[in-house]
Amino acid sequence: MTSHMLLSVALRSAAVGYVLLLIFLPLATLTQQSIASGWDRFIQDLSAPQAAAALWLTIETSAIATAINAVFGTLSALVLVRYEFPGRWLLNALVDLPFAIPTLVAGLMIAAIYGPTSVLGTWLQQG
Repeated sequence: MTSHMLLSVALRSAAVGYVLLLIFLPLATLTQQSIASGWDRFIQDLSAPQAAAALWLTIETSAIATAINAVFGTLSALVLVRYEFPGRWLLNALVDLPFAIPTLVAGLMIAAIYGPTSVLGTWLQQG
């Protein structure tokens, strides 16, 4: 193996290791925190009605969001690929926007807009 190939393998291994660390470290921490009080408490918490309701809400919301994204994503992809029109660059930028904004920033923006101390959040709590 040449030094160029060794460097390539080392850099790729470091990149894969870093990504695996980003995935498995939070999962390991979450697992450790979940079972810190023991397996009985963990199973009791999972079998609570609030946990089942939260799980079903997550599944329903995910299914609806997936269906909506599939329809509008396919339609916008067809329009972007097949047609030239004024403002095409704007639609393309809007499609790329979720990749440019980190998830944390998007979450903070949503919390700032809909939080209980915001104008919209206060209005939503009243209704």
